[in-house]
Amino acid sequence: MNPFGLARWIFDKFWYWMVWSTIFALLMLLLTNVLGNDHVVVTVCSFFIFWGTNFTMDYLKERVFQKVVRR
Repeated sequence: MNPFGLARWIFDKFWYWMVWSTIFALLMLLLTNVLGNDHVVVTVCSFFIFWGTNFTMDYLKERVFQKVVRR
C-alpha cells in the first residue's frame, strides 16, 4: 500500500471523527474564553454540548435518509 493509499484509507475511515474532534477542540477553546480557566467546567460543558450536537446530527441524518429511501 503506497503512502497516499494509506492516507486516503485513514481519511475515508476517520474523516467524521476528525471533523467532530476539531469542532470539539474549538468549542473547548471558546468556552475557556467565556467561562474562564476552570478546566473541569469547560470540559464538562463542551462534552455535553458536543455529544448533544453529535446525537442530534445523527438523528437528523437518519430521518433524512429514511425519507429519501422511502421515495
